[in-house]
Amino acid sequence: ARDARSAAERDNVAAARVLAARFLADAHARLGDPAGALVVLDPLPDLHDKLNDPRGRRDTQRARARLFAAQGKYDEAAAHFA
Repeated sequence: ARDARSAAERDNVAAARVLAARFLADAHARLGDPAGALVVLDPLPDLHDKLNDPRGRRDTQRARARLFAAQGKYDEAAAHFA
């Protein structure tokens, strides 16, 4: 996932960057690192806006909300479930 993310950033392909970031965030979450997953997902809403992808933005925000909830940060989670 890291290699794919690096390649996507190097080639500046926004859609590939989103996909690679989601896979990397999923890996962090499965390894019990929700904070690391949140760091990876943090820049994605702007990329979704650039791609005019409101559904992708919604999905990313929901994933972020689940990760905040997993850390017990329920107020932050609720803000992302819009």
